[in-house]
Parts: sequence; structure tokens; C-alpha cells
Amino acid sequence: MHNSAVWFFMMILLTPVVGAGNYAPSQLPTPQHYVEDYANVVRPDHEQALNRLLQELEQKTGAQYIVLTVPTTAGVPIDQYSLEVARDTWKLGQQDKDNGMLFVIAVSDRKYWFTPGKGLEGFLTDSYLAGLGERTLVPYLKQGQYSEGIHAVNLEVVRRIADQ
Repeated sequence: MHNSAVWFFMMILLTPVVGAGNYAPSQLPTPQHYVEDYANVVRPDHEQALNRLLQELEQKTGAQYIVLTVPTTAGVPIDQYSLEVARDTWKLGQQDKDNGMLFVIAVSDRKYWFTPGKGLEGFLTDSYLAGLGERTLVPYLKQGQYSEGIHAVNLEVVRRIADQ
């Protein structure tokens, strides 16, 4: 009887739970906000501003844009992780327009990635997004200012989408 109780508690301790830090793409819950800050690095004022802005963007353009922070991708390459979340788990954007957009930052991995849907790729090219990340986001990250960097870089992407 004692061994059964020990075995039971061991299984509970070893079972992954999303709330406990397992952020596998297929296990992320449906987003409740435009900013899903699982790494707890976005200040409340930046989160509120981005939530309002991204909601307005979706209302005016139909583009659904989510900002996701996670502590780690647990060894999954950030580009693969982002694509799985955007296209398979959350199915961002309007299906007929493929106009979803996901920004992911894995804080302890020190990686970030932009995943635009095909409907946005004409003006959100890989080279544009890479350059924007290097110019706008990376300087903040080097100073440990995650919230400021996330806010600033995503404002630029929103402007680009809104201008199309």
C-alpha cells in the first residue's frame, strides 16, 4: 500500500502541466488576449497598450496578431515552435486570407521569431522582419528591457500592417 502511494505521487510530480511551465505548441490554451505573457516579462502598461492596439488592428484590417512570451521552447527551434503555434494550434488569421501574425519570444532561450501568414508575407518579408528585430528589439534585449523591446518592435510591425 505504501509503494502505491509513493508511485501515485511520483506520477503526479512528473506529469507535465501547462500552468507549471510546459508550453509545448499543442498544449497552449486558446489565447484570451492579444498579448499572452507566459514568461511574465511584459509590463502591465505595455500589455494594455498592445492589447488595445492589436484589437483595433484586427477590427480595422482583419489581421489577427498575437504576441506570445514563453520561458523556453524546450529545445524546439523557435521558427518551428512559432509556426506550429500560429498555424496548427491557434490557427491565426482569417482562413481565406491567411492574415494571422505571431510574434514569439522565448526568454531563457534568448530567441525570438515573427511568423506572418501568407497573406502578410508580401510586405512582412523575412528580411524586413529580421532587420527590424536587429534594429529595434535586440538593443532593448541586450539591456534586459524585454517589455520595452517587445512593445517597440510590435508597434513597428502594426504600423507596417496598417499602412497596407
